[in-house]
Amino acid sequence: SSGNGSIMRLAAIAIRFADSFPGQLVELSRLAAESSLTTHASPQCLSACRYLALVLCGLIHGLPRDEVLDPRWKLLRELEAIEPLHPSIAEVAQGSFRIRQPPEIVGSGYVVKSLEAALWAFCTSADFAEAVLRSVNLGDDADTTGAVCGQLAGAYWGEAGIPADWLKGLARRDMIEQVLRGLALRSAYEATSYWVDDAPGGSFALRCGAHCRELDTLLSGAGQTSWIYITACNPQSERLSEAENEQRLHALTERLLLRQPQTVVYHGRGVGQAGDWPAEPSLLVLGLDAAQGQMLAREFGQTAFLAGRAGQRVELVWTATGDSGRQEGGDSPRRQGR
Repeated sequence: SSGNGSIMRLAAIAIRFADSFPGQLVELSRLAAESSLTTHASPQCLSACRYLALVLCGLIHGLPRDEVLDPRWKLLRELEAIEPLHPSIAEVAQGSFRIRQPPEIVGSGYVVKSLEAALWAFCTSADFAEAVLRSVNLGDDADTTGAVCGQLAGAYWGEAGIPADWLKGLARRDMIEQVLRGLALRSAYEATSYWVDDAPGGSFALRCGAHCRELDTLLSGAGQTSWIYITACNPQSERLSEAENEQRLHALTERLLLRQPQTVVYHGRGVGQAGDWPAEPSLLVLGLDAAQGQMLAREFGQTAFLAGRAGQRVELVWTATGDSGRQEGGDSPRRQGR
């Protein structure tokens, strides 16, 4: 199918990668395309999702609208270097929506025309309401065109730009906001650098999804094969005072010394990419596994933590009782990076 259904629902992918942007561009491209495969597998749809995800990430990240929609945008070239866009989507990315006007611009169910229409309404409007109204007034498949344009407008003008009376009538608003908070939190966790500060060979950082040779060296030297990285600070993403967090981390350290004396503990800190959340003192614990990390995370009110084994990549683990996504966890970046 070359319908517009998969670009209509794409915003979650962009939110997922917002904090790490423009990093993980290959992964963004891959997941944007995969999000379309089950229902809209045509090359046009896959390319439309890849391009729209890139644009949405740029807008969420606060880049100027003209830069993100510029066919010379550096990140657009990088996206096409990963895999060329389908010619029909490449034409849109080159600015077809800037040189056409209705009736050439139509609110069609065809993905190419739908994307072009949403971009036209977005780039010719001064605020969220104008953009969405322009898009739906094109007619035909008006609801989907409006949904695609709404993603662009929301990424650019933010929640504050949405008319208050529109929000009042939003069905299941609490559920939607909960899911969005979970996506934003996951993005923040994955954009965080998890430093180990007192290792014998010097400090190093753990990053989600990456292998760390320095960590393998520590494990080998300690005769351990598993590890976790966890904090006790700011439980459930609620910011506490420095003194309160210090007390909580001390309690976690004492807990490990008393109940898991076989472990080897190093001190560190989780540092978010955005810099709007203070670094969280944390512990790298050699000799504990993910199941034991789950118990500690729940005990100390954490939403996520890191875990892994020698030779494996760093894994972000959500605690089973969390509410951010569907599983949750409790590591250092509670809201770090957001």
